[in-house]
Amino acid sequence: MKKTIFLLMAICITSSLFAQKTKVTSGSMALNDGNYEEAIRYLNEALVKPELLDDKSKAKGYAKLGQAYIGLMAKAQQTQDTSLIKKYPNAAVDAYDAFQNAKKFDTYKDFTEEINKNMPILGNMTYSTGFMLYQQAAKYASNPAMMKMISGESVKYFRMTTEILPDFYGAQSFLGYSALLNGDSATAQVALEKSIEIWKAKSASKTGAKDSSMTFAYASLYDLYMNGNNKEKAKVLLAEGQSQFPDNKSLKILELNYYLQNGDFQNGLPAFEKAVKDNPTNEDIAIAYANMLEKKGDNDSALKVYQNVLSFSPNSFNANYNLGAMYVNKAAELSKKSNEEKDEKKIMAYQAQIKEQFNLSLPYMEKSHEVAPDDLSVIQALIQITTYLEMNEASMKYITLKKKLASGGK
Repeated sequence: MKKTIFLLMAICITSSLFAQKTKVTSGSMALNDGNYEEAIRYLNEALVKPELLDDKSKAKGYAKLGQAYIGLMAKAQQTQDTSLIKKYPNAAVDAYDAFQNAKKFDTYKDFTEEINKNMPILGNMTYSTGFMLYQQAAKYASNPAMMKMISGESVKYFRMTTEILPDFYGAQSFLGYSALLNGDSATAQVALEKSIEIWKAKSASKTGAKDSSMTFAYASLYDLYMNGNNKEKAKVLLAEGQSQFPDNKSLKILELNYYLQNGDFQNGLPAFEKAVKDNPTNEDIAIAYANMLEKKGDNDSALKVYQNVLSFSPNSFNANYNLGAMYVNKAAELSKKSNEEKDEKKIMAYQAQIKEQFNLSLPYMEKSHEVAPDDLSVIQALIQITTYLEMNEASMKYITLKKKLASGGK
């Protein structure tokens, strides 16, 4: 009796194995005919119980399943069939997982060539998906939660791409950019370092080969080093980037900012002077130059730079505000001296000078307010100025505006 039961069980298992292998065959045939959805259905049914298949059948089933998902994605892109995309939102991930499983069971490498042939196609598809998600995430700068969620998906696809195409420096770069949007600076730094490493190796093997998009990778990694207080590493990276792209304006601006942030007047001032001469109507460079002059204590030269900016950009918020602030700060210094003075005549002289500084500041602060009417720092400065100058009506107007903005416009 026991022997009979054993035979029945063997017959049952053999029958199940045959049924599952038949589904693999049916899925393969559907794939060959371009019926990708049918192929996916058959193959998923076959692989729902992989223990009923031998390793070769499992390897074949997973390999064909990966190809079916690739075929489906290609068809959706070619025909712009959004219904397919919605129906199979994880097709790229499913294809990747299928190929990984196929490799695991492909003991005799029967499907290695077939898988390897399809992996670059899959890599391009995961990259395209990641790039699309990255662009979507970047649009949600004003909604951090949404940006983090979408960029997290983007990171997943770019990470997959780097595994499929390890020498694709573009995927490494965008893995870094997506990680930055996701708030993951550690992943971003590793990815950006890797992208530059791969790109330099490729560039060295092709004389003169330059990809200007890599300047963004250098700039992003520079910011990470600076934010991580690794100034020396940032300086070395910046020098390398400029040696690769000597005419790139973005990297030149970063160099100027480096001098400004670190108070390197010896190298910074000559570099700024040249940059201003080469770009006489570039407001950003001129403002940064004036900031460095102020940092050095050369306020007279800074004032001239700000005034020059207003000659070609009269509505510049930064030039107007910084000029106004210089006069307000000078008034504050004089006020401190006045408070320490005992001599009545000298106090009166200081007060006259304070009034003069506020009068000089007023038109620049008023222009700043015209350009940015909701800026509270400007409004606060105007309250201080108009109060001291006994411009009571104007002072009350700015005080009322400040209260309104502070209460959310109510």
